[in-house]
Amino acid sequence: MSNEENQEVNILESEKNLVLDHDYDGIKELDHPLPFWWVMIFGLTISFSVPYYFYYTHADGPSIRAGLNEKMHEIKEKQAAWEAKQGGFNTEKFNAFFKTEKGKKLGAKTYRRKCMACHADQLQGTIGPNLTDAYWIHGKGDIASIYKTIKEGVTAKGMPAWGAVLTEEQMYGVIGHVMSFKNKNIPGKEPQGEKIE
Repeated sequence: MSNEENQEVNILESEKNLVLDHDYDGIKELDHPLPFWWVMIFGLTISFSVPYYFYYTHADGPSIRAGLNEKMHEIKEKQAAWEAKQGGFNTEKFNAFFKTEKGKKLGAKTYRRKCMACHADQLQGTIGPNLTDAYWIHGKGDIASIYKTIKEGVTAKGMPAWGAVLTEEQMYGVIGHVMSFKNKNIPGKEPQGEKIE
């Protein structure tokens, strides 16, 4: 008998107490016990599942839909707080709208009708400031600051509050129109306000 056969017999001998009574086509099955830690975790999982099931199915546990609604409410609150901080401006909504052809056309059209009298046809300024240079009187020249100025106005400087007159889309369009001329430095009214790098 070879060493390999001896080893096989020894292995089978050592596992004789694990052999189950049935066999299939001469193949016998060994009943190796599961590790203790695995059995404990499995048992704890089963134990935990019973009260969990009753709490979320028959008691006061929130449903999946209720949990989703709660999370969505939290997200909306955070979004509203951020938008309030930005003067009510929604950057994602603006970007999505102004990229469309409708947004660009509406912006140019609204600017011509409502803003050109004070800021000139190329935004170089007449009564109002030049919007093509790097100087800004109100805000930092970013879209949220421009939105706030358009919406709330600056009555001390003669800038009307357009929030009650223009739709949100019209304001977004005007902001996009102004941003498309930003830093073009078209000759016109002298710089006013703070230079924003």
